[in-house]
Amino acid sequence: MVLIASILFATQPHANVKKEIEKMYKKWDTAIVKQDQKAMNDVLADSFKAIRKGDKKPLTKKEFIDGITERWTSGKPKEISFKTKIKKLDHKEDTYFATVDETIVFAPVNGKSAKVEFTSIDTWQIYGNGWKITQTEPGE
Repeated sequence: MVLIASILFATQPHANVKKEIEKMYKKWDTAIVKQDQKAMNDVLADSFKAIRKGDKKPLTKKEFIDGITERWTSGKPKEISFKTKIKKLDHKEDTYFATVDETIVFAPVNGKSAKVEFTSIDTWQIYGNGWKITQTEPGE
């Protein structure tokens, strides 16, 4: 099980849970698009298999981190898209299970473009007065 992030936000348990979760995913997508996730480099590189367009060869961890860092720190346009779509949302007591499709596309840098596509299962649990999210990819 790969821990991607612990994200806490204040909300009332069970009150518009699906809307709150969708809103959180939207905030997450926006933060990624604004390149405000530098601290996530290692986790992203370890957790996702970025595929070079064309040859389908997985990027190495170093290539992934270097590519993200270059896109975030260079003076070039920082084109990136990140989209999360909830496929299914189940719950058992105070725990919610969101099956989501996610896609990240990075603009070409030095002729290389990276696209990451994955389906994950996110477990949302009541955590104090907010939520704790744990994200795993199937099979881990």
